[in-house]
Amino acid sequence: MAYFSNFIQKCQFEGCRYHDFLPHKCEYCELLFCELHKKAQDHVCSKLKYSDLKKVILCEYCNAVIPDEEEEINWHLLYKCTYVKKTNKPKICDREKCKTVLNDINSYFCKQCKKSFCLSHRYDFTHKCIADKKHKKGFFEKYFFFHRYF
Repeated sequence: MAYFSNFIQKCQFEGCRYHDFLPHKCEYCELLFCELHKKAQDHVCSKLKYSDLKKVILCEYCNAVIPDEEEEINWHLLYKCTYVKKTNKPKICDREKCKTVLNDINSYFCKQCKKSFCLSHRYDFTHKCIADKKHKKGFFEKYFFFHRYF
């Protein structure tokens, strides 16, 4: 014969033939139910009052229905919420009409005009650098005088 037949309980929901080792007892009607019918709403409990029903809220990010319990809300926000944060727009070369997307490898930051450019526009004359027009003297030109003798 069966060893655990005296421990198994049959679900008392009408039409359910499931036998369970750990049945759930309804807090309203005190009948035993399986995992599928353990909630009062699942087995249409006759002693359930609508004032006893738990309230639900809508997730403000993904509009999902969540039970109004702090643990459920936190669990939803950490693991189940499908909301995706907006990502920043990709950096694009500051040269007019250039649509090259910049990243760590192909970007160059011009120290004179303080803008970012792709590698093909990294030189002063290719990106029309504002500081290039002012013509700043270099280190040697500032401190040493060079004369050409021709």
